[in-house]
Amino acid sequence: MTESVQVSEASLGSWLVPLLQTSDPLFPTGSYAHSLGLEEIVQMGQVKEPQTFCAYLKDRLVPYLENLELPHLKFLYEAAKAQDLETLMELDFELGAM
Repeated sequence: MTESVQVSEASLGSWLVPLLQTSDPLFPTGSYAHSLGLEEIVQMGQVKEPQTFCAYLKDRLVPYLENLELPHLKFLYEAAKAQDLETLMELDFELGAM
C-alpha cells in the first residue's frame, strides 16, 4: 500500500533547502552535486509528481545521507573543534575518494 503524501511549496521550502545544503559536498553553498540516479528514475517514469519525488528522497537520498555524508560531517565537526588538521585532511581525502 502506497502512503499518500501532501506536499506544498511552502512545506518543501521548510525542509528541502536545508537538506540540499547539508548534503552538498561544498557545504553550505547549496544544492546536491550528485542526484543518485534521479535523472534516470524520472526518464523511467518512477518520479512524476511531488509525491513520488518525496518517496525518492525518503528511499534513496535520506539513507545515503544517514550512512555516509552525515556521519562524516559529525567527524569533520569534531576534528575541527579539536583543531585536528591531520584528521580533517584524512576525512576530506576519504570523502573525495567516495
